[in-house]
Amino acid sequence: MPLCPNFSAALKSAMDELMTGKHGKPFTLLQVITWLSNQLVNPTHPIGRAFERSCRECEGGEGCFLELIKRPKKLKKELEEFLSPGILSYSTALEHAYLGQLPWSQIPLEFMMVWTFGGNRWVVESARPIEIDGFKRVAFTVRSPNGRRFVFISAGGETDRDAEEQGRYLYHSFVKSLKEELPVYVVTLSRENKGTFKPGDPSFIRLHYLGNFLIKKSNGL
Repeated sequence: MPLCPNFSAALKSAMDELMTGKHGKPFTLLQVITWLSNQLVNPTHPIGRAFERSCRECEGGEGCFLELIKRPKKLKKELEEFLSPGILSYSTALEHAYLGQLPWSQIPLEFMMVWTFGGNRWVVESARPIEIDGFKRVAFTVRSPNGRRFVFISAGGETDRDAEEQGRYLYHSFVKSLKEELPVYVVTLSRENKGTFKPGDPSFIRLHYLGNFLIKKSNGL
């Protein structure tokens, strides 16, 4: 049973905004679902208002959010089929980090990066792992809709400063082996997620700002 188009559109928009940490701490998938439920009762956000209006005007039917929310196991199954195991791994990692069971430096934000690339029609040409402290981060070589190519490296930490420190190490480890001149940026996620873009060597992009950054680059800015 496919998800209702109104629900799937609202879910994608909420994931882009909330799971990437635009409002500070990134949300887990369960928190996003709860947020959408609350927005149907008291819509205070543009995404929530649009979702509430679409549900009010809809007669219900296959994949309806209001029906699925009453059946958590069914909702979980439909979300797994609609999204991918990657989003569940990311959400679970966030939950473990909040409980102190996983270092923020190891949260797999790579899924949300790939999600954002795809949503903006950027093509991932390669994903090269970079070893650090017994686990791997990834350097993505991607191509924009206008054919320009960039490298984006994932990095995380408890604070923005921690994430940047990890990103700086990964950047300098990676650029030594880069065989062509391409712009290289580090995408970070932390408990803070303050700011959007921090130019330098390397330049840092907060995960929640990545979509906006891609749009600007697609437009040649």
